[in-house]
Amino acid sequence: MKALQVLYLESVSFSPIGFHSLPNLKTLYCVDCELENFSLSLKNMRSLEILALIGTKIDEISEELVKFSTLKYLRLSGVGVEEEMNIPPNLVSRLTSLQELHVVSKSNINLLELNSLSRLTALSVILSTNQISQEYFVFPKLQRYAIVVDDCYTYLKAQTLKTVTIANFSSSLTAFNNLFCNVKKLKLRNVSGQKNIVPSIGKTGVNELTSLKLASCKDMEFLIDITSDQGPTVVFSNLVKLNIHNMVSWKGLCYGLSRSHRAIASLTRLRVVRIGSCHQLKTIFSPCVAQSMLYIEKLFIFQCDGVEQVIGFAQEDEIPENYYWPKLKTLRIMDCPIFSCFIVQARLLEGLVISNVGIIWKTYVPVLNEDCIVVENHEEVFQVQGGYSFSRIKELDLKNLFEVRIIWNDFVLSALRVLTTPQSVKQDAIQNPIFSKNINWNWRWVGSQLPYVT
Repeated sequence: MKALQVLYLESVSFSPIGFHSLPNLKTLYCVDCELENFSLSLKNMRSLEILALIGTKIDEISEELVKFSTLKYLRLSGVGVEEEMNIPPNLVSRLTSLQELHVVSKSNINLLELNSLSRLTALSVILSTNQISQEYFVFPKLQRYAIVVDDCYTYLKAQTLKTVTIANFSSSLTAFNNLFCNVKKLKLRNVSGQKNIVPSIGKTGVNELTSLKLASCKDMEFLIDITSDQGPTVVFSNLVKLNIHNMVSWKGLCYGLSRSHRAIASLTRLRVVRIGSCHQLKTIFSPCVAQSMLYIEKLFIFQCDGVEQVIGFAQEDEIPENYYWPKLKTLRIMDCPIFSCFIVQARLLEGLVISNVGIIWKTYVPVLNEDCIVVENHEEVFQVQGGYSFSRIKELDLKNLFEVRIIWNDFVLSALRVLTTPQSVKQDAIQNPIFSKNINWNWRWVGSQLPYVT
């Protein structure tokens, strides 16, 4: 046993008296254990390099840890029986060989002690807003980190990603400056005092950011404000997922962006966009931003009372030929009462839902290969010309079309099996359809004459 270097224990309860016979132990990993007299056992493990206590009950976090001159990795998660983990003062600062520190429970850790750990490259920590208010504290530069302030924590984030989650925060974000320059996942919830992400938070453009979630940040108006010449020339160049919810002051993605800003690469890699409950928002994308969004796959807009258009064109504008989203698969616009326009060339492969919106005055979706389409409440459901094929659509559900005049013109619906419409849809609203002979008609009114089936 003296030669043993790695010991993994799970769901056991014992007194580690036998640890005195493990002088060469380098890794001790305890999961859901209960260890008695743990402090005494530490005296006999001077070669320990990795110590992980996860969901493990111990009597205390001992000062004996500081005698581990070789300790490189320390993980404390759900340790002890108290709601907050008690870490002795000045303990962390004396672990001078520490390269990774993961305190994944509420604790009283003194953040100022992190500045003494010159070898620290990875950090996971759950904090309260009061801990961040420590004066003059700035997180060290790290290769991996998962920093959570007043929010929940996901274990895997600490192992693979650079993540920052901040909630219920009204102080300066200066302490996070070293992390914002290379953060990959950022979540801000109920954070006040910030009007934008760039340049207020990400002065360098947050170009490593892949996922951004914003919720209930009452002062934030835009993602990007480029009215100042001092801002970065490239921003959000790797952003893939954008989720914006319940932003009472939110006005748009970019402020001051025009066609003359060709050097700014913003939002070019976006794939998934979700925007909801942003009632000040009128237009989702400016024309110059939309033109560069060649990777967009999913777009969800819901419960935005002020949204009128996806792309900001005037009603008199002609449909532009160069706005093409070749990868768009899912479009859902729901509960936006004055929404009126969707102008983009797209191939929708998975789902189209337009529900509880205003009178649509222009849509342009030249190729729709759908399994199911749900459409509600417009005057003209599809205003598309040229005999485009709905080659895969199997089910079409039309709801609440009180203003309907035209559902479609010159469409081929060769795979359609189910068509559901309310009584409010008049027979003459369906013009020149070409259906499959195998269609399963499911009309909602009695005695109506079916359209012509080829």
